[in-house]
Amino acid sequence: MIETFTTNLKSTNTMEANQKVAENLENHEIMFYDSLRADLDAIQMTPKDGTIENILTYSSNLR
Repeated sequence: MIETFTTNLKSTNTMEANQKVAENLENHEIMFYDSLRADLDAIQMTPKDGTIENILTYSSNLR
């Protein structure tokens, strides 16, 4: 069987475009995280001592 194909001269341009999209995506992800950071810090909770004891008791009963 013979396979025929044509070369794509735009492949280097496509690779460059993909790299630019990746760079923009990284910056976009950083901006997204920065916008949520305050909200994430606000919902961070410190559990009560009784809650920690309950979790440890439950996990030790599973052994």
